[in-house]
Amino acid sequence: MTLISLTFEVFGRVQGVSFRRYTEAEAQKLGVRGWCMNTPHGTVQGEMEGPADKVLQMWVNMEYYRLQTSAVLHFNPHNASRTQEAVACKHW
Repeated sequence: MTLISLTFEVFGRVQGVSFRRYTEAEAQKLGVRGWCMNTPHGTVQGEMEGPADKVLQMWVNMEYYRLQTSAVLHFNPHNASRTQEAVACKHW
């Protein structure tokens, strides 16, 4: 099983709309590990890690939520990497 890790930042209306709570719940359903946090400049930043298919599904789920809140989701593909084993992450 190939594990991948990738970082993301969400811009727009993402604070005060339960985005972090939604993200954590979806990650737990899919078995994806990671973290996310509000930033001082009004975005949410985070990182996720898991099997490639589960991380892709997590992205799709976050994109759906983003459409509901008019936010802009940005994944940084330059930080995407394969990992040999899961690492312990904060939050989820």
